[in-house]
Amino acid sequence: MHRPEVHWTSETHEDGELRFRLGRQGDRLIAEWPGICTLWADRDGTSSELVPAPDADPELVAKLHRGLARALLRHVSGELTLHASAASVGGIAIACVGESHAGKSTAAAELVANHGAELVSDDTLAIVLRDGYAGVVPTESVSWLLPESRRALGFDAHDAATKVPVEPARAAQGEVPLGALVMLAFDDDIDAPELRRLRGHDALGRLVPSVVRFILDEPERHRRELEQLARLVSCVPVYELARPYRIEQLAAASDALRALAESGGKP
Repeated sequence: MHRPEVHWTSETHEDGELRFRLGRQGDRLIAEWPGICTLWADRDGTSSELVPAPDADPELVAKLHRGLARALLRHVSGELTLHASAASVGGIAIACVGESHAGKSTAAAELVANHGAELVSDDTLAIVLRDGYAGVVPTESVSWLLPESRRALGFDAHDAATKVPVEPARAAQGEVPLGALVMLAFDDDIDAPELRRLRGHDALGRLVPSVVRFILDEPERHRRELEQLARLVSCVPVYELARPYRIEQLAAASDALRALAESGGKP
């Protein structure tokens, strides 16, 4: 039986190497992470299959399965996912959003290690929206940390120079109300962490780059994302947390995040 040709619609390269590509084969979507796994799914995400590549690292396959592969299925079914790390403090989730290397994973892991929090997500944050309410569903059971972060949090930092999975003391088991979204940023012109509230279009605009999206050629999906972001911002406060790029400031930054959770998202 003849199979339709795969039409690749987008690709992501890093250092000249293909890291990810998305395409269509007839009515099916195909997402490929070369050397790791391939995800096949129907157009609405209700049926899917993830196939590991030969000799792929099982930990990387599991990470993609829980994270980006699941985010893709949520995306095609019309659900909202953010690039974010989160921890639940006293039953309230605080999500850390920001650019790559902004310290999202480290911030969530520190809350778990030193403040009795439960890990909710490490890379992708699954948002649940209902009338006037936003919650998050756990997507990860480990934190992926660089050596400096592992060392600061008391984990073994000698087994790899890259990010490796670290098992947290506690992980959330079910949906948690989202108390605040915090944009992390480094600023070496300040001496201590500074927290400020973002509102309206400023908050919305800062969150747009953090949306996990795959299908870029369907404008209706983009409109839906913006509507969902607007609903999210209307019921969850958004903050910016700036802090110096020094690992010794980690505890002070974590104190600010914990205080937000304990206050229900109020500074």
